[in-house]
Amino acid sequence: VTKTINHALVLINRLYLSLIPLLPFSAQLLGMYSNNRIAIMGYGVNVLAISIVSALVLQYAIASKEIDTSHVAMRLVTQARIRSLLTPICATLGILVAPFTLGGALFLFGFPIVFNMTPGTLDFVEKTFNLTF
Repeated sequence: VTKTINHALVLINRLYLSLIPLLPFSAQLLGMYSNNRIAIMGYGVNVLAISIVSALVLQYAIASKEIDTSHVAMRLVTQARIRSLLTPICATLGILVAPFTLGGALFLFGFPIVFNMTPGTLDFVEKTFNLTF
């Protein structure tokens, strides 16, 4: 049961949800014109916009005094931040490399999907590179 409504979070979510319907359109353009740099960059811009707003939702939820995240382990929060920033970083890089290598751009757009959907990837990176999250 919700006791209060966080209007700022509702507005950020509205922005996020308003960008999602554009994704099938840009994906269709990418499918139809996969060798066209503008279609690839347009898809990348769409993914970038969605991922930035998604990362903002997470950051807002973590920083908000109205949303209790004290029960969430700091390691989990750090991993969530890393995962939320991976997509905008890869989308930005994909847009930048699109004029030079179409395959590289497509790889960068797809990498965060595979990385974030594969269980244990951050644990693997943490152990392989001797990192602590």
